[in-house]
Amino acid sequence: MATKQAPKPPSGMVIQTLILSKTVFKTMAAAAKWVRDHGFKVGTSKGKVPVAKPAPEETSTSFRFRQRPPGDFQAGTLRTIRLTEGVSAVVGRLKRQAARKGADVCANSNRGEASQSQVAQDLLDLLP
Repeated sequence: MATKQAPKPPSGMVIQTLILSKTVFKTMAAAAKWVRDHGFKVGTSKGKVPVAKPAPEETSTSFRFRQRPPGDFQAGTLRTIRLTEGVSAVVGRLKRQAARKGADVCANSNRGEASQSQVAQDLLDLLP
């Protein structure tokens, strides 16, 4: 089965955790299927050998699937947004994202892959 198009966070933001509502997804299995079908990681279940992602968490109202550790993100940038019906995400800016993007902008400019106006706009986008 082909992976469905994953909902995208706002530009410059990365998904930290997916939150699937129990009003739409009645079971952990249904929620995990949506997560996998859209190209995200599910983690492990209890009793299996641990991997990089922790096991999904269940609260009274949702199923939560961590995609990245919270420590990967710049302080104060994490927030929750709605991706689609019954699916929200905690998103934020990665700690080294601005530095990496700045290096990419410079590299593209040096290789002639971007116009001067595009390089200028990309650099302006890096400003807080």
